[in-house]
Amino acid sequence: MSPPVPPAPSGHGVVQPYFTIGRGKVYVGRGPKKGKAPYAVIDKEGAFVSQVAYAGNFLESSAKDAEANLHFARTTALRVSDDGQIAIEDSTLVKLQPKTFFATDAVLAASQQGMTNSAYRLVKNGRTLKVVTQQGVEKTLKGVYPQPKGGKTPKAYRARMPQNCNNISGMVTSGNNGATTGRMVPNGADELASFAAYAENRREHVSPTQASDVQFQIAELVATLMGGQASNVVGLADIELGEDMHRRRRAIIDRVAVEYANALRGGGQGLNAHLRRLRLNQHAAPDVGEAFVTLSIAAEGANGKVQDLASGRSFTPRWSYHFGGVVAKSGNDVVTLENYARGADGDPVGNASSDPRWYFQMYGLKRGQSFHEAQVASGGFANPITMTLRSPDAVRGIYNNRVAEAQAQARRRAAFNRRVKVGATAVAVGLLAVTVSVMEAWSYTNLRSKLPGWV
Repeated sequence: MSPPVPPAPSGHGVVQPYFTIGRGKVYVGRGPKKGKAPYAVIDKEGAFVSQVAYAGNFLESSAKDAEANLHFARTTALRVSDDGQIAIEDSTLVKLQPKTFFATDAVLAASQQGMTNSAYRLVKNGRTLKVVTQQGVEKTLKGVYPQPKGGKTPKAYRARMPQNCNNISGMVTSGNNGATTGRMVPNGADELASFAAYAENRREHVSPTQASDVQFQIAELVATLMGGQASNVVGLADIELGEDMHRRRRAIIDRVAVEYANALRGGGQGLNAHLRRLRLNQHAAPDVGEAFVTLSIAAEGANGKVQDLASGRSFTPRWSYHFGGVVAKSGNDVVTLENYARGADGDPVGNASSDPRWYFQMYGLKRGQSFHEAQVASGGFANPITMTLRSPDAVRGIYNNRVAEAQAQARRRAAFNRRVKVGATAVAVGLLAVTVSVMEAWSYTNLRSKLPGWV
């Protein structure tokens, strides 16, 4: 995919957006005697490391073993988390992509814990950045870059990682080259937690390597929550292979796209409340070890094109999705470690399985800062939806706990019923029996019919 535009993370509660410090207020060696906050001071020159594009090429040459064009800036504009605990070079990613970021020891300790299953670790580079926040509070941040765990240690900033976004995200979140990212499931409120358990049971994951209808089912959920009509998306999984398969799938997906687009167009506080609760789109909020993913809600026509209903634009998509694995978080601001399929924008493809063009980026929750808005701005998606993804093991645990609680409650009520005498208590017993039956309805086999908007 083409380099996303300015990005940002997600979180809960009050939105605390990242802020920027201009190049002229980032000093080397020592700060001003009477500097006006915010400003920053880097201990030495050349600490801001990035890869830059020359004639659209981030590689030194077109050879498969070529290295990235590294740039060591003396000073630069910074994007800083609202609490001042994370800072990164401010970039739209089009011509410059950061290879390092800075964070407090507390943030780095949390990252280390959250990246327990990651194939990578964050290594300090010996550089120190002092940030004076908008409130005049000074924070000390340490520069870091990624290194693979185990094996031969490459030179700083020269690690090679998978190029495709799903593969590098899989390595970031679980140490698996894309397979586990493909098995990650949505993480949000009860509807998504329950759905995710069902999806895991059916092996219907957000996976670029196997058929998946997760995004369409969640788009339908959003549409029905906003009063739209259900389109029997769950039936997609039951359509048999045959000559009319694509036509039947397109018909269902097209209906979902219309209902989803109408829900987004209707907007308002009601929609925002649902999206925030479900951690979708601009409210997607991964923690360290989790990931963003943006996908299109559209079916390709016979000409291979999709239609974005908001803009009316029909185009041939260059990619179907974009993943971003989270490696650091402070408040509502996150840092991802990403890459994308090169070649579509003139950058040589190089070695897709061992690529040096990985980069960091910061995302936030304020308008214009989110991962979702960055992907929308890239123009590569039709009726896009962005989800927060987590390991299916975590979601399975949520579901198993819910089932265990329901079973325990049923046992307690059954014991109570045995002690209850007939007569005046018959009504109460009947009410308890109804409650138990409702709890039991949340079983795996019946789960799909209990979700809002499912038929």
